[in-house]
Amino acid sequence: MSDARERSIAWWHRATLALIARAERTGYAQRRRRAPPKHIAAYRAFANAGGVTLSGRVLAHAPLGSPLADDPWWTNLHGTFRRFATHELPEVELHCRFGGVMVTARTDDEGYYRARIELPDGVTGPLWQEAEVALADGSLSTRQPVMVVPRDAEIGIVSDIDDTVLESSITRWQTALKLSLVRNARTRKPLEGAAELYAALQRGRRETATHPIFYVSSSPWNLYDLLDEFMTLNGLPHGPIFLRDLGFDADKFLKSRGHGHKLDAIRGLFGEFPKLSWVLIGDSGQHDPMLYASAAREFPGRVRAIYIRDVDPELASRYDTRADEHLGAVAPLGVPVLRVRDSREIAAHAASIGLLPEAAKAPVAAEVARDALRPTLAEAGVVANRTTAEVDRA
Repeated sequence: MSDARERSIAWWHRATLALIARAERTGYAQRRRRAPPKHIAAYRAFANAGGVTLSGRVLAHAPLGSPLADDPWWTNLHGTFRRFATHELPEVELHCRFGGVMVTARTDDEGYYRARIELPDGVTGPLWQEAEVALADGSLSTRQPVMVVPRDAEIGIVSDIDDTVLESSITRWQTALKLSLVRNARTRKPLEGAAELYAALQRGRRETATHPIFYVSSSPWNLYDLLDEFMTLNGLPHGPIFLRDLGFDADKFLKSRGHGHKLDAIRGLFGEFPKLSWVLIGDSGQHDPMLYASAAREFPGRVRAIYIRDVDPELASRYDTRADEHLGAVAPLGVPVLRVRDSREIAAHAASIGLLPEAAKAPVAAEVARDALRPTLAEAGVVANRTTAEVDRA
């Protein structure tokens, strides 16, 4: 995609959100924001040696139910609209509990809450535990999953989502846009071998689930439930997800720093877990090479390896050139950097530097072969186009 076309799409996106933001500032929208809370969206959280960090959002209505694999495109389109037209509630008081400790939190102007529960004795036990988040008046509560990073963990994994574990075809913007709108978590395709590769990285060389996985993406928080469900359906190891707040606030959107929030999330994780070395996995389609190179320079000795999936492995493209420029600057730091075609290459290299046992390579290769038989995003786009045309003719 040319730079001019990218700017044109970005302008169209901003203009669309600005129009919706104008509607959101009507009297009806303001009255709606005073509606009683009906849903607490509790995002997957994490615990470090000192306590637990919780985050989520309070809404006037729960999101749509889980989509079905054979839902028509208009049902998925309606679901997409509903997820962006959220009825977030500000100034809601919450009680957050974990490990016998309770703290109070309050939602911000966009309905988000964040709470830190300090635990002097630390957190031990199973990898996944639960916190409880409830309205202060007790009328609504929910369980919030918490990933407890084991004290003997050596490696942390940070992964992008789009075109890294989830095929989104970022280099073919028409297909990416259409499939983002009219497909759902049950019909999206994981990148070949991703589930087995990530499970192997989580187990590590000791074959126990000791290595935490965190996901970062430029997708908005409105899509959190879809991404979380996609991981469940496709057997990807769960982990906290760091997304981007777009919302329908025109000022916030226009001032957004693009992909910079991903680097901010990485910096935060490096600080939260100072004893971990990190494996960074992304793709060449956007800014992951630049962001991961920046992290390697800012935290010398903390990055164990950087793996970048080639979004167009059959071509020598400007994506390759741009990625290689950023990744080449990391070479003097002694950080292994690979631009790879698929999960097999990552598994082979990870085994060569002691991140995985040699035996982990065969299951990854087998899953790559199985996933290759599933429809590609472009093939799904043909089906979506045909379905749309049939509806139009009717």
